[in-house]
Amino acid sequence: MVTKELIVVRMDISNLVQFVVFKLMQIVLEREEVYTLKSTLHAGNTSLSGWKHPSGKAGHGS
Repeated sequence: MVTKELIVVRMDISNLVQFVVFKLMQIVLEREEVYTLKSTLHAGNTSLSGWKHPSGKAGHGS
């Protein structure tokens, strides 16, 4: 019974992620600002790699 609940939660999370990504893409496409999306992704990658590399340099530049 616990596994069923876990599966449902997992599906809800993946659906939520897909929905958020879809909405973000919709907003970006509506504004036709692909550059904003790219810079947002780059900023996300930088902040994520910042946790692994305190120096802030992940080693892969755009």
